[in-house]
Amino acid sequence: MFKSAIGIRGKDKDRLNETLFFTLRFKKKDNLKLKITSSNFYRIFLNGKFLYYGPARSAHNVFEVDEYILKDLNELNFLVIEVNSTRAETFYTLNQAPFLKAEILEDEEVLYYTGRDFKCYEDKFRVREVDRFSYQRGFTEVYYLDETYRKFLNGETKSLNRCEIVEVNYGEFIKRIPDYLTFDICRYHLVENGHVLVNASKSIHDDRYFHMDILKIFYKEEIRENVNEVLSCLEYIKKDNTKTLDLKEKEFATFKYKDSITGFINLKVEAKEDSLVYVIFDEIDMNEYKGDKDKVIDISPFRNTTQNVITYHLKKGKYNLISFESYTAKFIRVISFEGSIKVSAVNMISYRNSSVKFEYKFKNKKVNKVIESAINTFKDNAVDVLTDCPSRERAGWLCDSYFTSKVEKVLTGKNLVEYNFLKSYADYKHNCKLDENMIPMCYPAEHAERMYIPNWSLFYILELEDYVRRTNDYSLIEESKENIRGLLKYFKIFENEYGLLENLINWVFVEWSKAGDSEFIKGVNFPTNMLYSKALKVAGKILGDNSLIDKGSKLQKTIEKMAFCKGFFVDNAIRDENNNLVLTNNISETCQYYAFYFLDNLEEKYPWLFSRMVKRFGPSRDDKKVYPNIYRSNVFIGNYLRLMILNRNGLYSVAYKEIINYYYKMASFTSTLWEHDSPHASLNHGFASYVLNVVIESNFGLKEISIKNKEIVIDRNALHKEGGVKIPVLNDYLILKCNKNNDEIEITAPKGFQIKYM
Repeated sequence: MFKSAIGIRGKDKDRLNETLFFTLRFKKKDNLKLKITSSNFYRIFLNGKFLYYGPARSAHNVFEVDEYILKDLNELNFLVIEVNSTRAETFYTLNQAPFLKAEILEDEEVLYYTGRDFKCYEDKFRVREVDRFSYQRGFTEVYYLDETYRKFLNGETKSLNRCEIVEVNYGEFIKRIPDYLTFDICRYHLVENGHVLVNASKSIHDDRYFHMDILKIFYKEEIRENVNEVLSCLEYIKKDNTKTLDLKEKEFATFKYKDSITGFINLKVEAKEDSLVYVIFDEIDMNEYKGDKDKVIDISPFRNTTQNVITYHLKKGKYNLISFESYTAKFIRVISFEGSIKVSAVNMISYRNSSVKFEYKFKNKKVNKVIESAINTFKDNAVDVLTDCPSRERAGWLCDSYFTSKVEKVLTGKNLVEYNFLKSYADYKHNCKLDENMIPMCYPAEHAERMYIPNWSLFYILELEDYVRRTNDYSLIEESKENIRGLLKYFKIFENEYGLLENLINWVFVEWSKAGDSEFIKGVNFPTNMLYSKALKVAGKILGDNSLIDKGSKLQKTIEKMAFCKGFFVDNAIRDENNNLVLTNNISETCQYYAFYFLDNLEEKYPWLFSRMVKRFGPSRDDKKVYPNIYRSNVFIGNYLRLMILNRNGLYSVAYKEIINYYYKMASFTSTLWEHDSPHASLNHGFASYVLNVVIESNFGLKEISIKNKEIVIDRNALHKEGGVKIPVLNDYLILKCNKNNDEIEITAPKGFQIKYM
């Protein structure tokens, strides 16, 4: 990938939360291209202006190379590449030796490259010794800035300490695969002003990530500035009918965007005197959610088990402030804690997937809002790998990706981000210190506690089969077969005399509900075995091994025989004093969904249960009155499995109605879709975007877009209620539109595709 570049870093600068600047002066030429990669994240400034952020993430020792055309150049130019290396254990970065590797080419001739032309400087502006941002991500941002910061970005380096450079040589380099980024300016508008009070009697917020040495943290006595202790004591008093951008000491201004979006928080600020500024943010106004619209906007920086704050110590002067990390916010509050400032603009430089080509129009405003929110959710969670949330974690989770990947196909016509995600697993070399043959629950990541979800790896097998069906690309399957065989060896150890998985270790996770509690999980957990049965059958197809298919079918029969009791599937069985497996009294709604989704032909075998599941269960059930002994499902993943089961069985009107009733409230608050059915965690979760597919299937009957067979599979019995969609397929579009009477679907197939009705 590189012709001349050498990997470099600052000598003796391989430390926790280290940030360095690499600079280059160069003359204007035509057709200049920058090739660049790093072992962690970097951002680029050209002549003082933000240009780019990268790289795309990949497996250990595999680095994706960005190629960027350098435009709008001056006669003499100054390039700054800011590189941060966490060197910590996180769910979204790898703990690898830091380096930068870059070169600039003119018509493929290398003009400048690291190892010869780039200089390295210490970052004197960002504080290293700070708290973590969250358990899953790296560190908070604290800055001490003066006029030399702006001058440095524009080429004046005399105030910074030069670092000696050492070479770093390791890794495989590949061209960036997903290249769908936008860095649009999203402008927030001022909605309120107020005063800040310090209430020292308030309790100090605490969380596990403040204390866990295993994560690689700074000890309390090392931390230069404990922002958490300040934020915990703040109270906010709203000024009625006052809107000003001039903030005196202990005053604040709150800014709002129409949606909760993800990107780099950008403030244009003038410090009229030396000032201390806190920038806090969140996805939702909790007071509005509670119905208290007249109160001060409740921005809760700790709500999502995060520390949503950026701290700026500003000497007198003007600043264009851009966060290094990407964050998610609908509300941003600027607090002049000391001194006085004028805020001329609050923006978000968006960091989103820009490849969405899908178009839609429905008469029902609620449906439009849910679809809009699904698209927003996808965009924020599909930048380089398919992530769970763009806020707390930014982690590429298995199972979540099983759902999000289905959306990528509909929105973009391709599955390039999914490919990048699955490719990182194919390149995974079992170097996360997990048990033998197990793969990470999320990746690329470093799992400090050797934690993994064994049953999540089964979704990996299912997604690989789906990927081939969606793309007709078998190359990734071939690279992934070793992982599949390893997983089958891993689970073999836990099979009991009935072939059932028993007493799985580590974090066995079924769902965020009672179905995931320890008393429902222990012993033989039947939802996990239902998933295992399906994964065995799929693995048999992938590996060409009929014995695995037979094994999966046999396991299904065993589950039906042992788990079904008094009209429902029971969640688990445990050993009695005679070592016999005995069913517990634990029954969850989610267990029924696992059964009908992962086991074959259950609707025909258990019609009474299927009817009860459709008519009496679901997100609107009053579980205090209707089957109170059967614990209700949550969004993830029970209610999603339910929607898929409904559409699979042609119950389109039920699915359509539930989408509107359940997801519109979420969408109305944040224009995104949430992890739970309450606002206590992530309010932008990648898997949730799958509701878009449910709407399309239930309304238009779209069952499959087969690239291999060049077929569009349609169920004529869909709702045909309203609207139309335009779905990208390769380099063309599939157009589905209800006619004026809403009794037929008008279909325009992509070139070369046939319509197949079922």
